[in-house]
Amino acid sequence: MAKDHYDIAVAGAGASGLMAAYAAAGGGRSVVVLEKNDVPAKKIYATGNGRCNFLNCEAAPDSYLSRGSDAESFVSRTFGQAGPEELLDVFETMGLMYSEEEDGRMYPRSGQAKAVASALVRSAEGAGAEIICGFDVVSAEKKGGRFVLRAGDGRTVTAGRLILAMGGKAGIRFGSDGRGYKIAQSLGHSVEKPVPALVPLLCAEDLSPVAGVRCKGFVSFLKISEEGSSLLAFDSFGEIQFTKDSLSGICVMDVSRNFVIEEGASYRAVCDILWEYEQSELVQVLRSRREAFSDQGAYMLLESVLADKLASYVLGRAGIDPEGPMKDVTDARLSSAAQLCKRLTFTVTGTKGWPDAQTTAGGVRLSQADPGTMESTICEGLYLCGETLDVDGPCGGYNLTWAFASGYAAGKAAGE
Repeated sequence: MAKDHYDIAVAGAGASGLMAAYAAAGGGRSVVVLEKNDVPAKKIYATGNGRCNFLNCEAAPDSYLSRGSDAESFVSRTFGQAGPEELLDVFETMGLMYSEEEDGRMYPRSGQAKAVASALVRSAEGAGAEIICGFDVVSAEKKGGRFVLRAGDGRTVTAGRLILAMGGKAGIRFGSDGRGYKIAQSLGHSVEKPVPALVPLLCAEDLSPVAGVRCKGFVSFLKISEEGSSLLAFDSFGEIQFTKDSLSGICVMDVSRNFVIEEGASYRAVCDILWEYEQSELVQVLRSRREAFSDQGAYMLLESVLADKLASYVLGRAGIDPEGPMKDVTDARLSSAAQLCKRLTFTVTGTKGWPDAQTTAGGVRLSQADPGTMESTICEGLYLCGETLDVDGPCGGYNLTWAFASGYAAGKAAGE
């Protein structure tokens, strides 16, 4: 270690931390990045199945949510410092070539997450930041106007300003264990309870008959209590993926942040897998198919309409034997099949938890940070960014966009 005091210390060498270090070091300050892993940007390498959807150029303030505050107004001010367009300019300056895919998703042109990680590390170090790996920050306190950061092995670093970018609790195998929240709390902040977000939903039903099937549709999330049912998440459209015990896919994971167990309540995920039709129209379609294929098996009701395994599953739940004769399909069972296609319902028992979560919902309350500079309103000289704050977005590069935007704003303000 070259020295033990810096103008600015960044705790965490993830997306927001490396962007913060780049922006801060560009101001001519001495900057150190302290990372618990043996390499920086470890989580970035695994993002997007190794492809790294690093930005969404359609990300807007109203794309974001918060567990306890108004995320839209907060993010709006942060994006005023560096929104998606400005961030693309930053990455171009870093030498990253990129391409745009559907729905505004930006990927490195090479299709390799390594390109994003390398650009961030190279640019932060090129701007003058020092990156120290294997420094596991376990505590931070402010003494005499300076922050003292202590590692698990007893080493210490002091800095005039501290950028807390230690991530949330999602992706624990990459080093995210929620410790940043405890450090923020030790410095006087309040934390909205973190819950897994962008995570598959576990179901009580045996889904092994449809494991591996993917289909498009709308998903709603309901809470059933003694008072009745209530909608927790509005329809989210996209690809639904079935595993033997869970529902996954973008639209499912987008509603998963709403799952918080309450005593006495049960939860349902409702899938509309034939959204093109109203239920009454679908009944007529199935009746027409029953008549047209009256001399064939009942499987012809949904043949070519749904994937084979999913079609058999729906018919089975409607009490129809797919291999049985079409003439045995009653009006009541046909109507039941139509209803299931519009409201295929599963009992949600939980989520797959932190190891499978892509991001965190919850974090330091937004009222305790300045959205323009990311500086804490509780502790002068402390800056908060990325998953440390109570901001989360949907699948599709939105959370990395927030990480880079908040990191850039924090680093720029701290460096100035």
